[in-house]
Amino acid sequence: YPLKPFDPPGLAVMEAALQGVPIIYPFDWPRCTETPFFKDGENCLVVETKRDAVLEAVRKLRDPAYNFKIGSAGRSAVSQACHWGVNSVRFRNLIEAVKRV
Repeated sequence: YPLKPFDPPGLAVMEAALQGVPIIYPFDWPRCTETPFFKDGENCLVVETKRDAVLEAVRKLRDPAYNFKIGSAGRSAVSQACHWGVNSVRFRNLIEAVKRV
């Protein structure tokens, strides 16, 4: 969980996802960050910030196949979102827009 609600989604979380670590995060995180690539149940688990909810998510991840599925999908989502081939075009467009200002 990022220490600042405006730290989208947090470098440590992205690094963990890139290593295939399944991500569990609070339900309010997507509302205060720009993380369109994290999808609950597909490549991460979104839970309430209550002990029982977090423990249930951890229990689900005890299943090695499910753990691998969520972790692999998270790695793929972050890899695609951070791919320089895609982002270089966005970056170039940003530079051009700033030049026009």
